[in-house]
Amino acid sequence: MSTADLKFIEILKTRMHRCVTPDTLPKITPTHLSDLGSFITFLVSYDISRCFQTYVKLDESISVNRVFSALSRCWVSDLRYVINLAHASSALRKFIDLYLSKFEISEFINALRERESIDKGHYYFLKAEVLDKVGYVRNVNDLINALKDVRRPWSRLFNYVLPKYSNTSLGDLNVSTVEELVYDRFWRDLMIAGRKLHPKIKLTSCLRLIQMISKLEREVRRTVISNEDLSSTLRKVPAVISNAIEAAETSVQELDTVFGAIRYMYCINELKFSPLSYDIVLNYLLIKEWESFLISFITYLMARGFDKEYILERVGRWWKVYGYLVKSK
Repeated sequence: MSTADLKFIEILKTRMHRCVTPDTLPKITPTHLSDLGSFITFLVSYDISRCFQTYVKLDESISVNRVFSALSRCWVSDLRYVINLAHASSALRKFIDLYLSKFEISEFINALRERESIDKGHYYFLKAEVLDKVGYVRNVNDLINALKDVRRPWSRLFNYVLPKYSNTSLGDLNVSTVEELVYDRFWRDLMIAGRKLHPKIKLTSCLRLIQMISKLEREVRRTVISNEDLSSTLRKVPAVISNAIEAAETSVQELDTVFGAIRYMYCINELKFSPLSYDIVLNYLLIKEWESFLISFITYLMARGFDKEYILERVGRWWKVYGYLVKSK
């Protein structure tokens, strides 16, 4: 590990103490959820408070995704500043850039689905000129050519997948299939970038697990919607995860709760015991995503008038799931 990377990792380790983590959940009391002012006061102890007060707009168009994206763009911008300040190695920069490309991938997929009526106000990571290109091209080949000048990790992933459909019109493009192929490539490239980072302890295994969970979520949702038995689907995953899923009520709403927790919580718990290594980088990225996810969900419920008892009950469900995930420790 280079001296610059060590310095960067030490900065992240210090900052993690000022993040909202799964272990913060019991600290959220009914008083903190009395109104938005009280919740904002609760957040003052954490770095995310600046992002919240600067970039989150509490208007009639508020949604979980918009708050999540606003918070994420803020901490991502801050992280990029710290990377440059610390002069992190090219290998570490590549890993982080690839990981963060997930936000642009998600927005580009949404843009392909909404290409006839793209609202740029809902996009936080893609530049306006990229959205314009999606709006005016009519076939995949033109889209490939339009993306050649973008030169970002996310665009290279799409330019790897899209040539398979070069003769297809955008109207006939199966966006869901493209999404699955792009994410397969994303995880492949991220694993390769992660293997080049030394020392690490659980970074690679956690990346593999997170990829597995994202695929498992799709399978479990299909199984639940079809009223089929979950046991065969869960047989292929670690017992600690299958137990957490089986403990929840098998409804789509509960699956949102369970997978929203598992997606981040399992590896946050695994990585928090790692010594000073590149594991801390992945842990920081997961914690910042979890933090944005939790705060956006609570903010949305409060803005929509849900009472504190209901919100606290939802928070309690996450804590329950977290309990199943850490039980084997």
